[in-house]
Amino acid sequence: MGKLPKWVVFAAVVLVTTGLDLATKWWAANNLANPEHALPLPVGAEDAGKSVEAFLSQSRVSGVGPGDVLLLQSPIEAQGDGDYPVARIGLDRGYFVFADDAHLEPPLHLYNPALKEFYEKRKEGEVAGADWKAGWKDRKVKWVALLTDNLPTVNEEEAKAALSEGRVYP
Repeated sequence: MGKLPKWVVFAAVVLVTTGLDLATKWWAANNLANPEHALPLPVGAEDAGKSVEAFLSQSRVSGVGPGDVLLLQSPIEAQGDGDYPVARIGLDRGYFVFADDAHLEPPLHLYNPALKEFYEKRKEGEVAGADWKAGWKDRKVKWVALLTDNLPTVNEEEAKAALSEGRVYP
């Protein structure tokens, strides 16, 4: 056996590189820029009064339409030692937690634990009805525990700061 021709080595490198590039693009398209990996687009004073379409056309993001945008509600007003309001169990699908004050970094996302449990029970074939709701109304969950138990990168001090500084959104 002799040496491989240079064009065979070149072709093999090009094929492998192209395959890896396409695989990472496919993975990113399927796993990023979804509700769990949101991209924040801060709206400044100069954007006041613009439609979502007009704002998006001037933003640095392409291929995004008004239907792809989630407008956040007002931040949660809670202290770290405050109880998680069980009356919200059916209202909030989840929470976005911003690590930075300017809201420029993508937020961390956690699902509403009550709804998550509801969907798990339904998937297992159990009917989560009045008993499930009553069980959640009797639970005492602190906001800090909710954040730290479900977001492994957030410690207790960070959770308290995020709550007190209004960086947790439903």
